[in-house]
Amino acid sequence: MNWNVKKIEEKNTPKFLSFEVIKRVIDNKEDKETKKENEFSYQARMFIKDFEGFSKTKDKPKNHQEEPQEKQKRENTAYAYYDSEGIPTIGYGFNLTDFSVFEILKDYLHPKPNNWGKELGQIQALKFEKKEIKVGEKKKNIYVLNKISNNEKWEKITQEFHKNHQKKDNQESLCFDKAELGKNIETFDSILQSLFPYTLSRDLSEKSIATLLYKKIKTITNANEATREGIVKTFLGSSEGVALLSLYYNNPTIIGRGLREAYEENNRFKMWFEIRYNSNKGKDIGIAKRRFAESNVFGLFKNTKRGEGYKNTAKWGFADKENTNTAGLKETIRFFISLHSKFEKEGKKSYFEYVKYYESEKSFGGTTIPKKLADEDERNKPNLKHHFRPHTEVFSPFVKTFNEAMKEAIGQTNQEANNSNNQQQELKFTLENILVITKDNCTSIIETINEKSAKGELAIILEKGYDLGFLKYQNQKIEKNNPLHIILSFDNHIDCSGFINSNNMTFYILKDDKIIKLCGSKNPLKSQEISFQDTTLKGLMQINKDEGIIYCFKEQANGKFSPNLSIYCKDTFELIATIYNLRSEGENNA
Repeated sequence: MNWNVKKIEEKNTPKFLSFEVIKRVIDNKEDKETKKENEFSYQARMFIKDFEGFSKTKDKPKNHQEEPQEKQKRENTAYAYYDSEGIPTIGYGFNLTDFSVFEILKDYLHPKPNNWGKELGQIQALKFEKKEIKVGEKKKNIYVLNKISNNEKWEKITQEFHKNHQKKDNQESLCFDKAELGKNIETFDSILQSLFPYTLSRDLSEKSIATLLYKKIKTITNANEATREGIVKTFLGSSEGVALLSLYYNNPTIIGRGLREAYEENNRFKMWFEIRYNSNKGKDIGIAKRRFAESNVFGLFKNTKRGEGYKNTAKWGFADKENTNTAGLKETIRFFISLHSKFEKEGKKSYFEYVKYYESEKSFGGTTIPKKLADEDERNKPNLKHHFRPHTEVFSPFVKTFNEAMKEAIGQTNQEANNSNNQQQELKFTLENILVITKDNCTSIIETINEKSAKGELAIILEKGYDLGFLKYQNQKIEKNNPLHIILSFDNHIDCSGFINSNNMTFYILKDDKIIKLCGSKNPLKSQEISFQDTTLKGLMQINKDEGIIYCFKEQANGKFSPNLSIYCKDTFELIATIYNLRSEGENNA
């Protein structure tokens, strides 16, 4: 697969994926390599640290004058807490109920547990179980803390909870929906800390991240599944790898079917989409913040602006000086085709429609993601310039690339010099008026074309041959409004019969990373004859010297001109494309 990833350059550090070096850093061995942490590991660790956050520390005691050393120690000491899913957590989002995590933390917790296996079992019993129930016609998630085997501790839990909250009839479990759990979370944090009286320092928390990264990299690398191994070999050591490792660190199940299928399709947009939108089904604003950042580090194309994260989240997206933030034409066309294809999990919605819905006020309870994040935390405001930009800004490089290619294409064969420059200056396709005809939208696209073309020029990209056939079949339903620019991205043998009288349509083909405008009956071709070696070409033709291309309607034996447009390489006479029935047979040159 041809994945054009952006590798992270080492800065006087060892080679990528040097597990031995990472392990020496983890084991804190005193040798020359200890200070040279792998740059990829470092960037991944700093990104995860920033977006996980270090919590939960104790609040400053009331009516107490804190000494500087005392304050520093308090702010750098983490206690156990419940995350938003009711999972006991500590430090930088460490899941205390995960065996592989607890196995690492047992040596760093203070005081050190005498029987860590027993402590693990007890903390696992304090995890809320997430269940899905049906309420009427809708499904709802509830969080249940089941009665633990230690009756004395269970009585302590219920008594502590019922001090400030209404008593529940069911003493076998405590059950809440997501909102109720959030309201009561501080009470449960207090209960958890009384039953799990261990702390973790900030320094040892950072060391734990490095250790966990080493383990998780090894876990992914040793996976049996070929696709997952392919993902690892392709992306680790790159900016894309930082994003995927952050995903895996946060939730290993996220690197699942959707991401694997997008990888197998070699479709970067769909992988980006899975990270940014489809990995937050619960519409959690905190998860949205992280997924937006991860998707931007992954990037929609190699030269997308990603940045580096060294000290805090505000730095992500501002430090990459090498980025040009430009997309190639072929990946631009593929992006638009993917954007307008059907998102299977959402029925009739296209990916584009789902993107707009997700970022709308309907999705996050009356506000948009950027506004919500800015309102929640002043520290998020710098990130609005990059990570939490709306899709219109994120997609703008593709729109820019498409417009530049179309301006060049329209000037290629337009002989009306006085109008050519004006047309180039005025042409401006937006994200909303670059359309794609697919098998999924062909029943509704004509209405959309008529509605949008009444307001301005449209660009319509055709991916498959049957899309042109559909457009031809529906030609009479298309209103003669503003010009339609039809870009054929799929084939070099095209039948254009049925479009002869469609004066508001102009056809283009995609070749060699350029959009080329086709000559039609309205283009002033000259009757001439040229020869190349043993080959002679005679007919109505035009030679585009800049592109090295000859457009020709061949002269037939009966003296009439062929209705088919042949496109040749000027230097070799190699036939590049044949556009069938582009004009009436024998039609005089206009």
